[in-house]
Amino acid sequence: MNSTKLNDIQIKTKSFSTEQIIPLMILIGLYVVFSIISSAFLELESIYLLLQQNAAVGIVSLGIMAIIITGALDFTVGETVALAGVAATKIYMSTSQNLVVLIFCALVIGALIGLVNGSIITKMKIQPFIATLAMMSIIKGLTMIIGEASAPKLTKADIIYIGSGDILGIPMPFVILVIMILVTSFILNKTRLGTYWYAIGGNASVAKQAGINIDRCRILVHMFGGIYASVAAIITIARIRTVVPNISGTLLLDAAAAAIIGGTSVSGGKGTVFGTIVGVFIISLTQLSHHYCGDEP
Repeated sequence: MNSTKLNDIQIKTKSFSTEQIIPLMILIGLYVVFSIISSAFLELESIYLLLQQNAAVGIVSLGIMAIIITGALDFTVGETVALAGVAATKIYMSTSQNLVVLIFCALVIGALIGLVNGSIITKMKIQPFIATLAMMSIIKGLTMIIGEASAPKLTKADIIYIGSGDILGIPMPFVILVIMILVTSFILNKTRLGTYWYAIGGNASVAKQAGINIDRCRILVHMFGGIYASVAAIITIARIRTVVPNISGTLLLDAAAAAIIGGTSVSGGKGTVFGTIVGVFIISLTQLSHHYCGDEP
């Protein structure tokens, strides 16, 4: 009986053809309209920049989407990008400047922040909204302390390649985004963990009755979001080639908006990778329109 209920949740939360089509039609419509207003949208250089500059937002959006699917919120992802970037670069610059060290440190920092968030939420029984809002301030403070009075320049070719290189003309950041899309799709649609996340967001009581360890799943999803934020941090610092405490900018708002525009339900149990990525490009096209279609010459 419990197994049947869990399967029902899985079916209801993974079949969203209509919700996927609507954002896609909006994206296509916006692109057509903006292209008519300004031919710059049709230039290969503009498309290249669009793919390159929105990879970090896309990756963070995937992490936020997974968290929202479980019915939770996480306000720390933007500051996680900043702290992972600043702290990992600090370690990188003070050691042998090995790219592996930078990547490893960033991923560990993101995972640890997610672990702390998930543990506070599950063990102390604090609402995700309150817990992550408080953690956001703490992480921001740590970032300012660690990154104070320093803006190191990243000049090594391997790091620059991550942010500005390409593979067969495709921007490297976008290639990384595609890899993360495939990984996320696999986890959400082909693993028990993904099914559990959907089940918890769809109906936590039924999920618990079905034998799902809800606390463990919540901790894992916040670690998932933290790791994705760290990947975005690596791409961001590699693209701008410097590290400052405010590198995250409006990343949190853009990523959350993209997930919701793409059909992720704020109440949990519903969301798709496809819809989220479409949401990312809807936002990025709208932002780009201010540059190409604005009053500026």
